[in-house]
Order: sequence, then structure tokens, then C-alpha cells
Amino acid sequence: MSIKEKIYSFIARRQPQREAKWPHWESVKHVLVLYESDFVEKNPAIRTIRTELQKHHIDAVFWGYVPKKEVQSAVLPKSRIVGMKDFTIFGFPCKELVQDLQQQEYDIVIDLNQSNALPLRYLCLLAKAGFKSGMAPIGQLPNAPMVQSPCDLQIHTQPQETPEFLFQQILYYLTNIQSND
Repeated sequence: MSIKEKIYSFIARRQPQREAKWPHWESVKHVLVLYESDFVEKNPAIRTIRTELQKHHIDAVFWGYVPKKEVQSAVLPKSRIVGMKDFTIFGFPCKELVQDLQQQEYDIVIDLNQSNALPLRYLCLLAKAGFKSGMAPIGQLPNAPMVQSPCDLQIHTQPQETPEFLFQQILYYLTNIQSND
């Protein structure tokens, strides 16, 4: 485990415990979608996911991360792509980014992070949401410490699957599992 992972684990353990409540899909109004942006910042898969959420009349905000210093995309109210300069050397988001992230509370966070990118895990950890879902950490060695995931629902898929596939799996479980809450 790298020093960055150890710092992340320390910060994750120090976060206040929250009680996750399984969302009733019919009552979901606000969703935060975290994803890994492609290098040219076009993201056709995210457009498909945005359209799917609009069909359900859900107000969705999309935050992407691209591992490069300068981001070309503009910061919009419902869409933002962040880069390496928005995070410290240890992967923690800068103060302004955390403030922007925590301005709104979401019903669900959908984390489409498929490579365990540390900046996206921090964003998922720090987002204010009643329920968090995403891909289960991959690449665990048999005796290695577990990578901590801030997600309440973790989907096991192959790393080569597309973000649309992961989104469809998460959506399937969110819409079909009924809670007694």
C-alpha cells in the first residue's frame, strides 16, 4: 500500500459515520455522477448516461477526472471536469473543489471510477449523499490490505467493461431492490 493509499485510508476512517439508506428510485431527485474522463474530454458514454437519467426526470450533476494538468472543458453548473492541478500531491481535492462539491446534497452518488483513481475516491468520500454506489475495488492481491471504498453498493464487474455497462448494473439494482424503510 502506497503512502497515498495510507493517507486516504486514514482520512476515510476519520470521516463521520453516516447511515446509508437504500433509496426509493421513484423519490430520487438529485444524483451526482463521478467518472473518469477521456483525455480529449468528449465523453460520449457520459452523454448516454445523462440522457438515461433525464428520462427518469432526475437532476444529475456530472464530475469527471482526467489525469492531466490543464483541463480544457469549462466549468458548467451541471458538468465539470477536474484535473491534476485541482488535487494535492497526495490526491486530496483542493479546498475550493471540496466547497463546490459540498454545496448540494445528493440522493445518490454514482461512482463510475473503474481504475480506483484516488482523486475520484476522495470526491465520492467527501460528497454529501444519502447513498453511494460504484464499482468494487479491483486488483486486490490475496494478502494485501483492502482498498477502502466509500460506496454502500459495490458492483463487481470486469475492468474492461464500459462505464455504460457499470451504470446499467447500478441502475438495475437501484430500481429493482425495494427497501422496507
